[in-house]
Amino acid sequence: MMRTSAAARMVGVLSPALVLTALAGSAAASPASHLRPDWDVKVVAAGQVVTVNGNPMTVTQPDDIARLGHDIFVAYQNGVGPQGQPTAAGVDFSTVVEYRLGGTPVAAWNLTGKVDGLGADPMASELIATVNEDANSSLYTIDPHAKPIDQVVHYQYDPPNPLPHGGGTDAISIYRGQILISASAPGTTPGAGTAPATMPTVYRATLSRRPATNTGTATLTPLFGDGSTATVANTSPPLYSPTSPSPASYGTVPAPGAHVALALAYPDSNNVVPPSSPRFAGDFVLDGQADQQLVFARGTAQPQLSVLDLSQSINDSAYITGRSGTLYVTDPSTDQVLMLRGPLRPGEVIVAATPGSANNAVKAPNYLAALDLFDGTVTAIPGLAGIQPQGLAYVNRG
Repeated sequence: MMRTSAAARMVGVLSPALVLTALAGSAAASPASHLRPDWDVKVVAAGQVVTVNGNPMTVTQPDDIARLGHDIFVAYQNGVGPQGQPTAAGVDFSTVVEYRLGGTPVAAWNLTGKVDGLGADPMASELIATVNEDANSSLYTIDPHAKPIDQVVHYQYDPPNPLPHGGGTDAISIYRGQILISASAPGTTPGAGTAPATMPTVYRATLSRRPATNTGTATLTPLFGDGSTATVANTSPPLYSPTSPSPASYGTVPAPGAHVALALAYPDSNNVVPPSSPRFAGDFVLDGQADQQLVFARGTAQPQLSVLDLSQSINDSAYITGRSGTLYVTDPSTDQVLMLRGPLRPGEVIVAATPGSANNAVKAPNYLAALDLFDGTVTAIPGLAGIQPQGLAYVNRG
């Protein structure tokens, strides 16, 4: 069981060095018996154990993944609630674990709250994490190469909680040099975020660290709001795929090129579309998970918005940019982090489909799927049904 000593909680501010060990043998068993032979799956971590100041603990619920330099970083949520509520055992922190690309654990940091968004800023050589996606939200940066006492900085938002949209913050992307953050769970806080047409959907964040401290302010300004107008991007309505575990329920898709007002119930993951993508190249993309939509934004001054209706709700996405890369996947149902190599093609988009969050929510597990960027069809990938994905990251090796 995870222990919450004062030393462990202190890591979120001062971040001393950590020693990691991985469970071996049966704990790292294969996640599925349904895998096709053309997929190579390796378990990077299963029941990951970290030791903080001599106190060993097992981290659980791997979620978001980010790559910084030659390593990947995984956020473990440890059962903390979406507003930062501690577990019954008193655990009130998430753990970010650093791995080499081959899966060797390197270091870790504990951050108070539930980390639901994890991104990397390569220019600053640091990670950015948001905590508490429903309310009571704030932001951390982690510089893995700084002195241990300076590695973690905690930023409070300005304007303060409750945020203008009445919720928390989620995924982070660096787009055209700006930090963009999803404005998640709008209207969660009573009395705040009650005017959907004026609520921010995505924030820009500007960080200001207080001298000689491990604290600072993250100033938020809206990139676009929930009442913004977007152009329908579907070239045709998405198709129901018989390989998907649950049916489509996207409703009536407006005609291609029509202008519609956004009305996202739950902005969630986000990403930047790579230049090699066959469509939306170079755009920022926001996932409206419960809405079965993707919103693509081009530019940051007055972004041009396009909306793609999907045949299934999705969470994270990975844009494939080469044939010899690796897809990293978190599966919180088994507490595993996986490496997948297989028949991936440049230009494909792999997504974590989430039927339980769809407009027609059904009791069905998450599954790996391919997304058609033209009509929005989400199709389950045969042979990978045993994996219930949450976070995705693709690393191209050539």
